[in-house]
Amino acid sequence: MMINKLPNLPITGSNVVVRHLQADDFSAMYRMESDPEVKLYLNGPVRAPREEWIRGVESNLYRCQTLAVLAKNNGQFAGRAALNCYCDKDYLDPEVTREIEVVISKDYWHRHFGREACKILITAVFDALGAKQVIGIVHPQNENCLKMLHFFGFKQKGVISKPSYWQHGHLKFVLTRSDYEKWMLMETNL
Repeated sequence: MMINKLPNLPITGSNVVVRHLQADDFSAMYRMESDPEVKLYLNGPVRAPREEWIRGVESNLYRCQTLAVLAKNNGQFAGRAALNCYCDKDYLDPEVTREIEVVISKDYWHRHFGREACKILITAVFDALGAKQVIGIVHPQNENCLKMLHFFGFKQKGVISKPSYWQHGHLKFVLTRSDYEKWMLMETNL
């Protein structure tokens, strides 16, 4: 299933730029995806040879919208973000639910790049795509990601319970449009 593409990219934040993924990004993305620390909670590092992995990424771009996260100060690849349709019997129409995924290169950890990219995506999903809710799926030991989801007001809605699926045991979080609007109101009033 093809999802609606985000309009008006690139989107520039304080520290990051989110734009469409380009072929020039694949080498840096492969290095990031091959790093065991970066992929600790994400099904492990990539083991496929670089060219084979890149062909796989290119062939799967139709299913989701994979975006590049760049460092605003130097334009370097800092990570990736993805918008996936979320189809699950627990949720309604995939056209109103999106799963967001943000992975930041170790060189850019502890700079709030992930948080800023996540905010850009959440806002775009609600405002540009008209989604009613956003899903976040996280390994229960990924404390930084859990903190980020709680920061934005995501609420835990269950656990992935498909034994054959690599995310078996991961926690499922949901952020509704109304909860995000409440969070935005609190942020602007601080």
